[in-house]
Amino acid sequence: MLYCLLSETSLNTADESGVIKLILYYGIIVAVIVVTLIVMGILRRKTKNELRPERIKKACVKAKKYAVDILASGEHKGTHALLGATKLSNLAKHVANASWYAFQFVNAKKDIVVEGIANELDALATALNNEAVDGYVPAATYEAQVQKAIDGLDAVIAKLDVIIKK
Repeated sequence: MLYCLLSETSLNTADESGVIKLILYYGIIVAVIVVTLIVMGILRRKTKNELRPERIKKACVKAKKYAVDILASGEHKGTHALLGATKLSNLAKHVANASWYAFQFVNAKKDIVVEGIANELDALATALNNEAVDGYVPAATYEAQVQKAIDGLDAVIAKLDVIIKK
């Protein structure tokens, strides 16, 4: 009889420790899921706040400033622009960033006007990348491409100003 009582007691404590471990495991899993959902909510709110025409304009102004700085640096005056392909590629990266913001806005808001702006920015970034792909850019082409980018960005910024004023 004593053996039976001792064996049942030890069996119950083994079951209780297994249940406690199981509850702890489930608690940890629930905590990880809750933390993940909170982080996802914060990220969604942050990206949702940046989907405005002002953010697209800010990215376009940043790209235009980079293009103006390239022309002002004077490195394009030689027979070929030193690191011209790299600078065109970097300018294309800035324009593509603005295009990405515009496409994100279009996906969220379904705005046809901004879709046209996004397509213009994408075409401009593609043209800049196509010129920079060979690695050597003659000075005339380099200067013309940078000026084309400035003109295109000016047109896009003017359109965005009209949209923002509405």
